[in-house]
Amino acid sequence: MLGALGRLADEPGMAVAWLTGEEERRCFGDLTIQVTEAFIADHEQSEAAFGWFRGTWHDVQRHRDGLTLDVQGLSPLMTTLGKLLPASSREQGDRFWLRAGRVWQRLHLWGTAHGLAMQPLDQAPIRAEREAQLGFEPRIRPALAEVVGERGWRAALAFRLGYPTRAAALSPRRGVQEVLT
Repeated sequence: MLGALGRLADEPGMAVAWLTGEEERRCFGDLTIQVTEAFIADHEQSEAAFGWFRGTWHDVQRHRDGLTLDVQGLSPLMTTLGKLLPASSREQGDRFWLRAGRVWQRLHLWGTAHGLAMQPLDQAPIRAEREAQLGFEPRIRPALAEVVGERGWRAALAFRLGYPTRAAALSPRRGVQEVLT
């Protein structure tokens, strides 16, 4: 299954690295927690990300995209509690992200067709780009390369996948006529 998915990453200069060992998954998990803390501490980045959260039915219907509590894979109890609590507050580069997006779409569609659950965990790649944008000393990109074991890698997206243990809710989507130009 991982081999079949990996072959879908056929854009020039793109590849998928699987973190299947216990130690590399632990390292990636630790890095994700550190990056999430940095993400939250960066008020501007946190606000921009929060703009994609759809906390009410009205928001879902108005935007037809974004993140909701229903699709986070939480237990029914945690989803209910989350809904009851108040909400918390480049040309070459663009081509890279578009190509990476196409690869992700192929992977995600294939995985969905084969009964896999897939969820982006892209805090680390996003934070690496933020460090570059602000001119910070690069910490995240080298840390990602170390976890993957490939120096010089530029991670576009990290995600987790597996076979779901319960039925997942569908994410909101805009209709075809809303996205055609």
